[in-house]
Amino acid sequence: NVIVMGIEGEPLSLDPHTQALWLTARIVSNMFEGFVQQDLTQADVSITPIKPALAESWTISEDKLTYTFNLRQGVTFHDGEPWNAEAAKFNFDRIMNREAPQFYEKAFQQNTWWRQDVDTYRVIDEYTFEVVLKHPNAEFLRRISQGGIGSAWMASPKALVAQPNDDFALAPVGTGPFKFVERVFGERIVLDSNDEYWDPDRRPSFDRLIYRPMVEV
Repeated sequence: NVIVMGIEGEPLSLDPHTQALWLTARIVSNMFEGFVQQDLTQADVSITPIKPALAESWTISEDKLTYTFNLRQGVTFHDGEPWNAEAAKFNFDRIMNREAPQFYEKAFQQNTWWRQDVDTYRVIDEYTFEVVLKHPNAEFLRRISQGGIGSAWMASPKALVAQPNDDFALAPVGTGPFKFVERVFGERIVLDSNDEYWDPDRRPSFDRLIYRPMVEV
C-alpha cells in the first residue's frame, strides 16, 4: 500500500519556512499547513477558493487591517506538541522577531513576500491569534496559504527547540496528512500517512509515499 512517485529534480530544504521551488513545496505541503489553505478540488473555478485549515474561521476588521483567527482545537503536531495560539506565535517569531531565540535569518529573507505586509501579531487567548497589517491587502489570506519560496505554514515548536534551525529540514515536524520518515539525498524522501490527521476527508488512503528524484545528468 505504497505510492512511489518520480520527481523531476532533487528537492531543496524541507523546512516550510525556507523551502524553495514548487518541486519542494509539493512535498512540504503534505507535512505542513497554515491557518488557511486553497481548495484545489474544484476544477471549474477561475479563482481557487480559500478554506479553513489550522484556523476554523476568521474575521476581518472593517478597515481590512486586523485578521482575527479562531484556531482549530484538538490538533497536534506529529510529535504530540499541541497546536494553539502560542505555537502560531512561535512560528511568526521564528520568521519575523529578531529578538526571539528561535529567529532564523534565512526564514526572514525567504518570507519577505508575505511578512512585509504584517505590522503586529499577538496571542489573544489559547485558540485566538491576531494579525494586523500595515495596509489592506486583499491577497493576504491567499499568500499565507501558499508555498514556493518560504511559507506561513506551521512547524512544531518542540521540534524547532530540540535542534538548530539549519537541522530542522532534516527532520521536519508539522501537522499535515503525512509524517516525515527519512531522506536519502539523491535517492528518496519517505513519508508515512498520519492516522491522527484532524481532517478525515484528507486522510491518506495509502500507508506510505516515496518521492524519488530522477535527475538527468
